[in-house]
Amino acid sequence: MDGTRTSSVQASFVEDLQTKMRLDRTDGVAPPPYEFEVLDAVLNAVVIELGNELESVRTPVISLLAELEENIDRQKLRMLLKLSKQASAFEHKAKLVRTVLDDILESNDSLSALYLTDNAQNVGPEDLSEVESMLESYYAICDEIAQDAQSLTSMIKNTDDIVQTILDTNRNSLMLLHLKFISCTLALGTGTFVASFYGMNIQNVLTEADLGFVVVSAGSVTCIAGAGWFGLRIVGNLKRVTMKLNKGFLG
Repeated sequence: MDGTRTSSVQASFVEDLQTKMRLDRTDGVAPPPYEFEVLDAVLNAVVIELGNELESVRTPVISLLAELEENIDRQKLRMLLKLSKQASAFEHKAKLVRTVLDDILESNDSLSALYLTDNAQNVGPEDLSEVESMLESYYAICDEIAQDAQSLTSMIKNTDDIVQTILDTNRNSLMLLHLKFISCTLALGTGTFVASFYGMNIQNVLTEADLGFVVVSAGSVTCIAGAGWFGLRIVGNLKRVTMKLNKGFLG
């Protein structure tokens, strides 16, 4: 939280507390204990700040997720990682506030300790419903914020999983294409190796035969086709094994 936001929260808290105190003095109704006024103002400032922080994280996340549906690049992935950390940190903060309120609501001793005025007069509170009702209302708000933060984090995680799957698929496709080029290069090299015997400056049966060129050409083409077929078959088997492994992990 930067200094500007801190000052804004403090100013909002003071203004809210002053408003509550003025209303208590002018409406003619017995005001609640002062500590409840302060607690209400504090919790109100907390939930307002949590709501503002949630929006500050959610807005860029929604925008980035929409952009990732159109195009994936390195800068967007870096921003997604940064926003994922921010969303996780905020989710932890919201759940922590919710847990604190839940712990107080579960303990009657903690609720009784909030009645500072009665405790100072050595008169224990007979009814805890007033503070309990106030805390339950703020607990419901914090719970909703925490659920929204959890949903936002899940959206980021799901998008990241999809992006990683797409990148893995593209990488595998490039690797298979590379293997196909290697297979074709190997096939051409094999055919060239066979044909090179015909071009050697030595006496042999093929160079003297009338059909020597045809035989060597046919042999070269056969070697190229055979080596290419063998290499592509290996690539095809590798592709099928990869698909089976992926189905096994997914299923």
